[in-house]
Amino acid sequence: MNAPNRAVVVGASISGLLTARVLSDVYDHVTLIDRDVLPASPGIRRGVPQGRHAHSLLAAGCAAVEDLLPGFTGDAVRAGALSVDLQQDLHWYCDGHRLCPAPSGLPGLVASRPLIEEVIRTRLAARPGVQIVAGCDAVGLASAGRGQRVTGVTIMPRRDGAASSVLPADLVVDATGRSSRAPLWMAELGYHGPVEEQCGLGASFASRLFRREPGALGGRAGSTVIAGPGSPGSLGSPGSAGSPHGAMLLAQEGGTFVLTTVSLGGAEPPGDDAGLLAFSRRLPGPDVAEVTSSAARLSKIVRLRYPRGIWRRYDQLTRFPAGFLVTGDALCSLSPVHAQGMSVAALEATLLRQLLAAGSQQLAPRFFTAAAGLLRVPWAITRGPLLACAGPGPGAPGGQSDQNDQSGRADISGYLRRLYAAAAGDPVLAAALLRVASLVSPPGELFTDEMRSRVRDGGSAAVSSPPVAR
Repeated sequence: MNAPNRAVVVGASISGLLTARVLSDVYDHVTLIDRDVLPASPGIRRGVPQGRHAHSLLAAGCAAVEDLLPGFTGDAVRAGALSVDLQQDLHWYCDGHRLCPAPSGLPGLVASRPLIEEVIRTRLAARPGVQIVAGCDAVGLASAGRGQRVTGVTIMPRRDGAASSVLPADLVVDATGRSSRAPLWMAELGYHGPVEEQCGLGASFASRLFRREPGALGGRAGSTVIAGPGSPGSLGSPGSAGSPHGAMLLAQEGGTFVLTTVSLGGAEPPGDDAGLLAFSRRLPGPDVAEVTSSAARLSKIVRLRYPRGIWRRYDQLTRFPAGFLVTGDALCSLSPVHAQGMSVAALEATLLRQLLAAGSQQLAPRFFTAAAGLLRVPWAITRGPLLACAGPGPGAPGGQSDQNDQSGRADISGYLRRLYAAAAGDPVLAAALLRVASLVSPPGELFTDEMRSRVRDGGSAAVSSPPVAR
């Protein structure tokens, strides 16, 4: 009889939780460790500083988590989350134009990050063979065969007088986030670390909770305000014309709104009442100003800085130790302004499940190669515009000259501005934009002949919903 096989996941992030869920189908024992003392109920923890800011699960993420944990959406709603139609229940402003609201069939889940984590963690903890160990650091990898195979992880409990020990495993997964020490651990085993692709964002966030009174915003779940083509949530190019400021106003559990304001390029959103009100009045649409001027304030303003996105290109390595994987933000940390992180984590977990169905041989190179294909679109959205995803032509991979690349950026950015304007009067265009932003459809959907025709024809339809003055 074979000895039970064991997997260890380091980091109880959304990625770590969902990865452990997938591994519990294959491994007899799965141990999830995290340095934080995990709360017994939804609460902010030190290892997730972004937890105080606006979060949502996009359509692709909702579907992936529901597939991994059937009934998850119902559990989350019973805990206070709101299940929404992304197009109908939220207002989206792109380049000053409000996307045409209409039923889209695109599901979304709006709730605090701690609540989403808690619902997933509770479901995971109930699975046979799963153990969650909190208050414990991972300090290195154990290996055999001169570092060719990882055989466990060295752990250190975060308490006085504790001694380190090795937790044996057939597979160790690093899901510790953007501060991952995996490159250092690999160097200790004699491996070169991955090349890092970086996208400078200079993003700064400021968030506050407000009371959500019955009937506020006409009963809608909130707004995503995108002030310009280079600003939060848009599919245009960072640094292109337009305001570098934006906001996300989302309903949460407990009868609250969370307002997250964001500035790019090193600017800072306001940190005082008067500044926040003035900021909100300069944004397109009335939603944010309505809340900041009349709703009761329930928290202080809290800040978060996110200087750059980082993609560690493990897929380009020619040597990598067996029995080890890296996933989630430890692999690629995307721009928070597009709210794609949790959804991408769920899609990576789904991808891992598909690969494990074919066996665990050569798992790392297979996973990193497949994950690179998955990450191409969200990374392109982080970098903006969608040059790598719009199909053949200037800006697409294939050796275009710098001059042609700049021309391609201008062409795509200009097209997207016209698309935003037309989508104010065309629900089909609005839905297409949200499908791409929600990772349901590839960006190429925006560039089909039908979409281009709608953009041309939609200019006159959008006149009735002009850009809000800024």
